[in-house]
Amino acid sequence: MWKEIFSFEIRYHLRQPLFYVTGLALFLLALLFASTGMGARFDGLPGIVNHNAPIVILRIMAGLTVLGLFVITAFVASSVLRDFRLGTHMLFFSKPIRKFDYLTGRFAGSMVVSFALIVIATLGIVAGEYVPWQDAERLGPFSLVPYL
Repeated sequence: MWKEIFSFEIRYHLRQPLFYVTGLALFLLALLFASTGMGARFDGLPGIVNHNAPIVILRIMAGLTVLGLFVITAFVASSVLRDFRLGTHMLFFSKPIRKFDYLTGRFAGSMVVSFALIVIATLGIVAGEYVPWQDAERLGPFSLVPYL
């Protein structure tokens, strides 16, 4: 039963415009920070640091993750409130669904969708290295390790 609740939650969130609007906003914000060097300038790093240095990637991801916490809260809260608002919470607990499966399935589905948004933001940072206005002299060699 857990798998059905988990997959329902993912399908539900992927049909909502909030996921796509937030994903686009995080992608564009990450692209802007990575391609213009704003990620390094806002943090007071010296001007000689490459735009794709691991410390810059880390700080951009930390900032975007803080913004993403608000979105994660929106996804998880909508999962819980949706059943109480529609009055279906009593129906779920009257069926042979274990409370553990119901709650963890909903939570895990919301967290997977939220993690997908962080991956989209990471793709924005990667894409920021390949935009035409990026100063090639300010880039080091590409490495997947800082992103992992």
